[in-house]
Amino acid sequence: MLYTDSVRALVLILGSAAITWFGLQQLGGWGELQAFAAANVADYALWRPLSDPEFPWLGILVASPIVGIWYWCTDQYIVQRTLAAKNLTAARRGALWGAFLKVWPMFIFLVPGLIGAALNDRGMLQIPVDAAGNLVGDQVFPTMVVSLLPAGLRGLVVAGLLAALMSSLSSLFNSTATLFTVDVYEKLRPDTSEQQIVNVGRLATGVVIVLGMCKLGLQAVFGSGEIENPAFLAVIDREAVRQSYDRKNIAATAVVLGLVAAVYLYFSFWV
Repeated sequence: MLYTDSVRALVLILGSAAITWFGLQQLGGWGELQAFAAANVADYALWRPLSDPEFPWLGILVASPIVGIWYWCTDQYIVQRTLAAKNLTAARRGALWGAFLKVWPMFIFLVPGLIGAALNDRGMLQIPVDAAGNLVGDQVFPTMVVSLLPAGLRGLVVAGLLAALMSSLSSLFNSTATLFTVDVYEKLRPDTSEQQIVNVGRLATGVVIVLGMCKLGLQAVFGSGEIENPAFLAVIDREAVRQSYDRKNIAATAVVLGLVAAVYLYFSFWV
């Protein structure tokens, strides 16, 4: 699963870079994108007033780190990959590399999304709209894939998106099996064999799949909602963490934080 995720991430990055390239070529360059954002600054400004009903700057500033730390430091999706590392050093380097890659969704999805909105505004791209006449945000990326990319590259990006979907599902199933067997079943039956734990995990995964299919039926009737994923906290010896931390880790952390700050500051004042 980890090797598949690595290939899938590379495909998505390359595909999104291609969408950005072809989209900018059709739009007329980066300057045209800046001009579009400046003309619609109320919709695309990164810093918004406190009176903004959806994204006030103070709420974003306070809530974003909380949500980010919860997901990247405690969510089972991420923790299970960290726990799969061969040692603490490899786990930390993997986390730092993941943090470095996490900066690129700004260019993978947000910038192509802006390009798609600009092309749609000029009549060069037709993005679906909802009943209220607003652009359907989830359809911007697929529309650009179909409209801008050549046939071979288009299929490769679609394959990457499908692989991302399968990766999310496999992570969910693995997390479910781990949480149930470790936090519930082993507490009730501490003398259970490894084979029985595996079988119970498979059974739990099957139950989750059935419940998920039932949930889809309920969503079709009552509408979609949000379900919070349970977090699984990994306890690591603090002294071992201190001893394994070297200058390379510090330098990598500084590079990631510097890159995040540079991207954030640029898009804060680019219009």
